[in-house]
Amino acid sequence: MAKYMLLSYGPPARTQHPTAGLDVSRLTAELVATGEYVYGVGLADPGFTQVVTVRNGRATVTDGPYGDASGDLASLGVVEVDSHDRALQVAARTAALLGPVEVRPLADDTDADPGQ
Repeated sequence: MAKYMLLSYGPPARTQHPTAGLDVSRLTAELVATGEYVYGVGLADPGFTQVVTVRNGRATVTDGPYGDASGDLASLGVVEVDSHDRALQVAARTAALLGPVEVRPLADDTDADPGQ
């Protein structure tokens, strides 16, 4: 078993289609039932985002998301699955509901093998 983070990009939850939350709840329930669900949460509106950087020992706070993503980071989830292919399957189901999903193995998980 390996853990993967699923990062969903798109509009904040409050601007999504009204049934998206119900559909995500159903998917979450399925993943809980199979023992694959670890954690998931939607994120607040990106307008509340601040980025902290440190240069020469001095912290600077700027408004707005970090980097240039194709959309705003809207939610994150962690699943524990048998294979990288299974993580991609879960991500595809999530993407069908929420928009693009980035799949990334957790760094401390030696069982994650993207080549499998």
